Amino acid sequence: MSGALAQYANDPCTNPAALRVRSTAELWKMWLSVGWALLRRAAAPVAVWRQRAWERRVLAQMSEYELKDMRLSRWQAMSESGKPFWKA
Repeated sequence: MSGALAQYANDPCTNPAALRVRSTAELWKMWLSVGWALLRRAAAPVAVWRQRAWERRVLAQMSEYELKDMRLSRWQAMSESGKPFWKA
């Protein structure tokens, strides 16, 4: 097969020959890859939340000089550091 139809060669909906009995090892491999993909997808927001929480803790502990260097007032720093980690 070539051209535009080649992408459907292993699709069971368009090629009944693609339907086959899979071994237990193949099924485990497929499920593990799906599981790891879901785990990575769930871990991504957690990493963002941890980073936000850390940045807000650091911001709350900055000196006036450091805040002035970043052109932030103490009020702005406290306002930002007071936000929960899940809010951007």
